[in-house]
Parts: sequence; structure tokens; C-alpha cells
Amino acid sequence: MGKRANNPAGSPERPRGDFWRRHFIDALLIAGILLGSARWVWLADTAVKNWYNTYDTAGFVRGALPPEEAAKHRAYYTSDDSTLYLTFDCGYEIGSSTLDILDTLEEYDVPAAFFLLGNFVKRNPDAVRALADSGHIIGSHTMNHPDPADIHSFHEWEEQLTQVELLYEQTVGKPLDKYCRLPEGRFSRRLLRWNEKLGYRTIFWGTTYADWDVDNQPSEEEALDTLLSRLRGGSVILLHNNSSTSQKILGRFIEECRARGYDFGSLDQLAARWEAG
Repeated sequence: MGKRANNPAGSPERPRGDFWRRHFIDALLIAGILLGSARWVWLADTAVKNWYNTYDTAGFVRGALPPEEAAKHRAYYTSDDSTLYLTFDCGYEIGSSTLDILDTLEEYDVPAAFFLLGNFVKRNPDAVRALADSGHIIGSHTMNHPDPADIHSFHEWEEQLTQVELLYEQTVGKPLDKYCRLPEGRFSRRLLRWNEKLGYRTIFWGTTYADWDVDNQPSEEEALDTLLSRLRGGSVILLHNNSSTSQKILGRFIEECRARGYDFGSLDQLAARWEAG
């Protein structure tokens, strides 16, 4: 008795390779879509963006991330109240610039945060010790201010932060506060995650002006007018410790802010507002 046919009577038997020949193009298209999607996700995660100093009609900085999205990565630059948060980036000294700022903050009883470069810690141990004893938040501005686009691994970034931590602790005998200001505000989502992994909060800014060029300082009135026109409740304010203009206007700026109904808070308060849910 012969073998029974596996295919119905009258239907031609197709070779097994027919399926793959018929669906090869479909498979290529699906693979291309999957690879393209994976590449898009990778690019979105690693693309370095600028925290642009461009301002909307209300005079507030348009950050590259909405506040709620930034907060998901423990990154902050604003709150929803009338509190202001003073921060200073410290790359190098001009005379006794940091001590002068500390004196003004003490006079007006205003909390602030200082973000230190490795170079600043190395060259200004006395100023660093004064900062450590001031009660203000002392955070990291990285070891040598690299362009984040040149950082390609977690280990590279970890060294940028841990070297500053080590220098600071060797200088003052206490740990650095776990706050980070990224060089020039350039960031990627991956970098924000790396900061989280290392236990850091990332601090951007909502109000600033061009005070960093020591050879091109604006007048006091111009600086005050610019800062006050860009002011908004909840702003993190970015200034530089080496700016002679910022030092000179600091007291008047604080007085004017308070006259307008603003108060000053610490970054711990800002973080707590977001992290309380």
C-alpha cells in the first residue's frame, strides 16, 4: 500500500524554500525598521544638547527640557513659587572674589550654591576652605570642564566627578555635596542618568547674563537691568565668582529681589519640592 499524500488532492506541493523567498523582502523591511528605531532611540539618548540662553516673551530661559521631564532625571532649574536660588560657577579667582561674595551673602543672610572646577580647588585652597566652612552647598563643575560631546563612556564621566570629590575632601576634610553643574549646560539624557547613578542631582538655570568674560564686563546698571528683566519666581540664578560686575551688584540685586516679593532658598529646598512628589 503506497504512502498517503500529505497535501490535499489537486493542490501542488510547494518547496520549503518558497516561504523565505516570498517573505525575504518583508523580513528585510522589518529588520530595517527595528534597526532604525533602535538607532533613533540611541541618538535621542546620547545626543548632546545646549541649555540655550534664549528667552521667551516673559523673559524666562527656554530650557532644552521641560521642568517636569528634567525632574525625572533629578535635574532642576525652577520651581513653581516665588523662591529664587542663587548659584555660582567657580573656575578661578580674581583677587578675593569668592570671599567677597561670601561676605555679601552673610550680610544679607542668603543661601547659595557654588560649583567648583578641579582647577579652582587646586589653585585656591584657602577660598575652598572658606566655602566649606560657610554652610552653603558646594557642588561639582567637573574636573576640567570637558565638552560632554567628548565623553563616550561612564568611566570617563565618573572620573570627572570623583577626581573633584577627592581633591575637595583632601583640601577641607569633608565630602563634596552631590550637586553637579554640567560644563556650559551641555547635556544628554545619558549624562543625566550617569549623574543619577553617581548619586548627583543636576542643576541647570533659569536666569543668568553674560558675566563670565572678565575682559568684557557689562556695567552695573546694564547687568542689574538684564537680570531683573529675566527674573521669574522659582528661578535658579547662574552667576560666576570671577565676575567683578556680579560681585558689585550682588547686594543691590538681593535687595531688589526682596523688594519685588521674592525670597531666597537653597538647592536642597528646590530638590525637595520636586522629590516630594
